[in-house]
Amino acid sequence: MTVPKRSPGRPPQSALRMPTHDAIIIAASRCFMEHGYKGVSMEMVAGMAGITKAAIYYHFPDKPSLVIAVSDWIFSRAAAQTGSLLASSDPLSARLERVAESFFHIPDPFVRFALMMGEATSDLTPDQIATIRSHEDRIGQLLVTTFTTAITEGECVQADPVFLAHAFIALLHLGSAVDPTGKKLFPDAHSTAASLVSLFWRGVGT
Repeated sequence: MTVPKRSPGRPPQSALRMPTHDAIIIAASRCFMEHGYKGVSMEMVAGMAGITKAAIYYHFPDKPSLVIAVSDWIFSRAAAQTGSLLASSDPLSARLERVAESFFHIPDPFVRFALMMGEATSDLTPDQIATIRSHEDRIGQLLVTTFTTAITEGECVQADPVFLAHAFIALLHLGSAVDPTGKKLFPDAHSTAASLVSLFWRGVGT
């Protein structure tokens, strides 16, 4: 019996399952966050994932396509967690505090991703950049929906929910601020979240 030959670069059938695809994305995410865009090669991602470079290219034709997949993975997970924290029946201020505290436990996510994107932009097409920005906006859209409901139910002041969402996200940036040595200015996630949400709620709560 003749065994059919694989196409050059095509990984074994066992590598075509979703876990391998996910392993590549997880490995790439770690590489991009640690080394930036320009400091990462497909060989580095393959080594981190424990597979061949050919397997990487079977799933992702180039580094920009891998960046898009990584952004989808990062922000889909972040949006799922944020959505879960916002979905309870607790007062909105309590839910926002939990979102903030959860965010502060993640090491400078916006900063690292923004730096990586700054390096990657020259390799990305306008459509690819727009796709990544749509991934980033998932959390913002969740907050817009949440604030819209809160305004309708009288829990928030009458204001543009898009403005409220971006104002809250700006405070999340503040809570992740670092000094020139890279040390967090506000290391206690719980008290920082409580303080920032208290400040925010004084302006938007009814």
